[in-house]
Amino acid sequence: MSQTLLRHLCMLREIPRSPRSIDCQTLQSRLAQQGYEVTVRSIQRDLNSLSSVLPLISDGAKRQGWSWMADGGEVGLMGMDAHEAMTLKLVQGQLAQLLPTATLEHLQPYFTQADRILAQRGGKFAHWPDKVRVLPKGQPLLAPQVSPEVQSAVYEALLGDCQLDIEYMRRDATEPKRYLAHPVALVLRGQVSYLLCMLRDYEDISQLVLHRIKSARLIDAPARKADGFNLDAYISQGKLGFAHGGQVRLEAEFHEHAVQTLMETPLSEDQELIPATLGTSGRNMRWLLTATVNDTGELETWLNGFGKLCLRWRKVPLGQAANN
Repeated sequence: MSQTLLRHLCMLREIPRSPRSIDCQTLQSRLAQQGYEVTVRSIQRDLNSLSSVLPLISDGAKRQGWSWMADGGEVGLMGMDAHEAMTLKLVQGQLAQLLPTATLEHLQPYFTQADRILAQRGGKFAHWPDKVRVLPKGQPLLAPQVSPEVQSAVYEALLGDCQLDIEYMRRDATEPKRYLAHPVALVLRGQVSYLLCMLRDYEDISQLVLHRIKSARLIDAPARKADGFNLDAYISQGKLGFAHGGQVRLEAEFHEHAVQTLMETPLSEDQELIPATLGTSGRNMRWLLTATVNDTGELETWLNGFGKLCLRWRKVPLGQAANN
């Protein structure tokens, strides 16, 4: 590969997508850092030439800023194939609520390019978006409305580890209350987003429902760190599952018609299923399940969801279970 082509590739990687831009003097400096000594005049000439075959635009300013067109399609230097396009379409549907607005805007041209590629390939690829859906378990619910300004501020605070000045409407309150928040993490649970943060000078982690944040303003000051906080450990302890009291040993008796589901999607790594009663037909009609689980409201909802197939159940504290 020639040095000129390598220089062009390095230069194109430095150019942002509109409305942002970069001038030729800055490009010259960045290329020099990568070992390419070239004049501003040469860069201008190269970009004018490349813009005839690539979606590049100049803002016409005195220092002539250059950008990739906002709707110019995929600007990566490697082509996207149909399988990558299908993956991107699935990602687009699942991550819209989890990614900052600026990130989604940056990815939008790639999503657009994915649509184009699937349409161009035709046949089985063109109909892929119509054949795949991801559904939540349980009763489908509409997502609550979150202010775009609030969502943007929260995401930017998490990205930059900054403080937030927020107004939050607690459940059953008549007026929002103002807090200084130190963001820690964000969790999407079902259709609801939760901001985990520390409020004011407190050290404990609070859970704020994003759609109840009425206003949020970034503060140019570093957020306090939650010492020893681990998001996965926090979740595994049932902190986001309406925990009642730590882990328990669940003992439940099920009709045999529920056994296949319990085997395919176990409650825990230590789940055990033991035949409890032999029916008159010679088949096992009842099975005893034991498993170590978090004591949450969702556990009881799951058990009640089996209806008459769950014959009885009880939760035993771990210490008591060990003594039995």
